[in-house]
Amino acid sequence: MPLGELLKSIRSEVDPAPAVMALACADLLVLDFASEPLGPRTIARSRS
Repeated sequence: MPLGELLKSIRSEVDPAPAVMALACADLLVLDFASEPLGPRTIARSRS
């Protein structure tokens, strides 16, 4: 799922970006930088 869509899908009163980045830092979420630099179209997927 593109990162921009993931962030929009999270319903919260606060910005969800720090929490999503924390999941990536904890190696629970994969951000694909090979095909796109960090931005709304960066592909995000769960590490399973």
